[in-house]
Amino acid sequence: MKKRVLSVALTAAMVASMAAVPAITVQAADDDLIVVGYAQVGAESDWRTANTESFKSTFTEENGYKLIFDDAQQKQENQIKAIRSFIQQDVDYIVVAPVVETGW
Repeated sequence: MKKRVLSVALTAAMVASMAAVPAITVQAADDDLIVVGYAQVGAESDWRTANTESFKSTFTEENGYKLIFDDAQQKQENQIKAIRSFIQQDVDYIVVAPVVETGW
């Protein structure tokens, strides 16, 4: 349980710190965008929905990112599929909000 709380806290801190980064005013070319794959656990709560919206509003093309979002619908196997897909797409960063702590 402590690991889960720590994981959620670190994810929230990362998103909050990214929101503080000034927006890039010049539209970046697709080749210049940082590609982020985000395997969200689902939308089981208002907090999780707000977390998803925070990612979507932070990782925008205007800020120099291309976000590939996947809703795992509360299933670890869906998150694993999403991560494998991100690897095949050669994304720059993979972010995971894990459903469970073990089995990765």
